[in-house]
Amino acid sequence: MRLFVKYDKEGKITSTAKVATLPEGVEHPYIDIGKGESVIEVPATKSLETLTCEDIHGKYRVDVHKKKLVKGKG
Repeated sequence: MRLFVKYDKEGKITSTAKVATLPEGVEHPYIDIGKGESVIEVPATKSLETLTCEDIHGKYRVDVHKKKLVKGKG
């Protein structure tokens, strides 16, 4: 499983996606990235695999400087 997170410039998660595979040459599953938004791929861990995308969206944010998923509301 691969986990992708789309977030805004403050680190608030705007979308999450769990995918098994992506077509060759495709970096992430998002077609539209708005101005001020970015996407990171998060290393899948056992604890993240058990969470739903909604759980990740509600319980995590992105540290925009480290480009890393961290616990805490964004």
